[in-house]
Amino acid sequence: LRRRGPVALIGVSTARATPPGYAAGWLGRRQRCRLETLLAHLARERVVRILLIHHPPTPGVEPWRAALWDRRALARLLARWPVHLVLHGHSHRALRAGLPSRAAGAIAVRGAGAASRVGRQGPPGHYHLLALEEDARAGAIRLEIRHRLYDAERARYSDGDRETLIFES
Repeated sequence: LRRRGPVALIGVSTARATPPGYAAGWLGRRQRCRLETLLAHLARERVVRILLIHHPPTPGVEPWRAALWDRRALARLLARWPVHLVLHGHSHRALRAGLPSRAAGAIAVRGAGAASRVGRQGPPGHYHLLALEEDARAGAIRLEIRHRLYDAERARYSDGDRETLIFES
């Protein structure tokens, strides 16, 4: 857990040693229990909760051999103790999804690309640049996500689309 003003950044690890040809991950029961305790504690505070995880927590993003194997257990936990946003990697492409929560609406889930894909076949290198801004008068946090794409002709990154999310703190 790292706090930055009214924002709580919560990191979990899904990295696991797997057999050749697999790239799956999981949190495991112990880490999920610790996460649930932490989220229950944070729910009593007016803080924006952002979960950082490597494997995507949403179904159908990765084949079983590369998926988050306990994503259903994590989804049940987050339905009880929601976060405002989940940021993940692993898929090497920008993704937008949501997870159900007991609060109004869904939990925003955003996947970042792979900046290291410069000069490789497939999608160009890309990453997200995030900017958080507190609006104390409105009691909200504004998160701007800028999608940055590698432009091979110019040999540099440039702005792609932008998304703004507003969270009550």
